[in-house]
Amino acid sequence: MKIDKNITLQGNWFETSVTLRLPMKSDFNEWVSLRRNNVNYLKPWEPERNDSYLLEKTYLKRLRGYNKMFRSGKVLPFNVFRSEDMRMIGVCNILNIQRHISQTAEIGYWIGERYAGLNFGKSAVSAVTNFCFDQLSLNRVEAAVMVKNAPSISILRTLGYKKEGISRQKLKINGKWEDHYIFSRIASDTFL
Repeated sequence: MKIDKNITLQGNWFETSVTLRLPMKSDFNEWVSLRRNNVNYLKPWEPERNDSYLLEKTYLKRLRGYNKMFRSGKVLPFNVFRSEDMRMIGVCNILNIQRHISQTAEIGYWIGERYAGLNFGKSAVSAVTNFCFDQLSLNRVEAAVMVKNAPSISILRTLGYKKEGISRQKLKINGKWEDHYIFSRIASDTFL
């Protein structure tokens, strides 16, 4: 399926509106500011990052990688913006898109601390989930979340994702191998 490079998604959960679009070079300053302001907040949930992660050349290299994976239909990365003022507040990515007999994808997301707990995460994950089913015609969407990440677990449960089990030591987060719950929704799941 060919996806328009100018794709924009809209999400709204209880009057909390977000706009999602593919990352661009011009997003770098806002992205790096958001990342710097959330280093300590995100540290317990993400892999360790070295200082080069926040450099513009690294960001541009990552964009080139995303573009290559986008063209191959494997990844759809989205920056998340608060719709009212188009301030970048996080990221919500569709990863590891599988076609043929699988028709599945994984999602990964984070929202900056200032916007956490205000339904922005639910709005973004809802928009991406709906896009996976309605536009990509996927059968299954999966998310892995650390067992101690209660806010992220709440987002997934609220949006109708079902816990399937645990993936032991799935990712090395903040210097330690962490277990993750696996949550999923399938196209035939009924949801509000």
